[in-house]
Amino acid sequence: MTDSFPGFDQQQAINWTPVWSMTKQTHKYLPTAFLHQENQQFVLESPLSKAKIILLDWRATALIAKLAQFDSSFTLLNLADTLIDPQTAQSFMQLLIATQMIALEPETKALAQWQFHNLLFHRQTRLQRLDDPRKSKLPRLEDHEQSGIVKPPMSNQVISLEKPDLAILAKTDCSLTTAIEARQSIREYDDQPITLNQLGEFLYRCARVKEVYTPEEDPLNIGEFTKRPYPCGGALYELEIYPVINRCQGLDSGLYHYQPLSHTLHLIADWNREVEALIYDAWKATGQQDIPQVLFIVTARFGRLFWKYYAIGYGLILKHIGVLYQTFYLVATAMKLAPSAIGAGNSEQFCKVAALNEYEESSVGEFSLGSLKQTNDNPS
Repeated sequence: MTDSFPGFDQQQAINWTPVWSMTKQTHKYLPTAFLHQENQQFVLESPLSKAKIILLDWRATALIAKLAQFDSSFTLLNLADTLIDPQTAQSFMQLLIATQMIALEPETKALAQWQFHNLLFHRQTRLQRLDDPRKSKLPRLEDHEQSGIVKPPMSNQVISLEKPDLAILAKTDCSLTTAIEARQSIREYDDQPITLNQLGEFLYRCARVKEVYTPEEDPLNIGEFTKRPYPCGGALYELEIYPVINRCQGLDSGLYHYQPLSHTLHLIADWNREVEALIYDAWKATGQQDIPQVLFIVTARFGRLFWKYYAIGYGLILKHIGVLYQTFYLVATAMKLAPSAIGAGNSEQFCKVAALNEYEESSVGEFSLGSLKQTNDNPS
């Protein structure tokens, strides 16, 4: 009986790390497989593999733990120890190699650039698992917690917003081509801040509910749908907009929630240190140029989307953030305002300020807006 694997050279052991492979260039460890619980069983999966290994015996889980401590003196006898016999250990290792849970070759440069969670997210939201029992029946909203087309009002302190005349805008706005070509991120603002009327027009053009309707055919039993200026998978519209006002003519500073059906703002928190911290974080994330006049924190009501798009739900949310950002950019450009997407935010801090359950609704994007700085090339 041998204590090595077919085709495996013990002298090359130091270059082979099962379950964890080392990127020599950066000296960081990239997990290539992960162990998790599913349906009261331990399951081994890898973003590099199309297989899923269900570990029915606790000793298999223990073997995975021993593999994580692998070094150059590794042998099958070391692996088996007192748990199982070497022949069973060899069969187990051959299974891991055959299913690409571990690899005998060092990782490539292309693979080394991936962090584990990014690669796992990519594969899990692109590869449809054929063994998922939830794909055996059509999901219906009645089988899940009901989530309305819009959130209920979050406070009784309501500010009505400007509703622009779209017929006039259709004649006076710049062309779509002009807006696309002129679009850019701007993080410097005019001394005169954005006005409440401008903020109202912007939100109306970007995110209001244009129509509520009930389709004739509704196989998923969703009920009401909405139409809005930007597209959304399944017309479910899980995104919510929370304007954080730093400087805005006609509006007190603080944290608000935008109600897209009534086109109103609802005050959540007056200006305080916690709200100021949200603005400060956005300022740091945008290179510490001018402090944002208005910060839009965009959240997702996860339950509104996950019941239907369970496997690709979060990836879909990020796509929705993208189309909303582009809508923000183009409308801001047409209105001669200063827009900028922001690449980072503090979800935990925001949920604390807004009194949200982070697992039900959490921030997934940030965007700043302000008045356009007046120059000779950019007259008012």
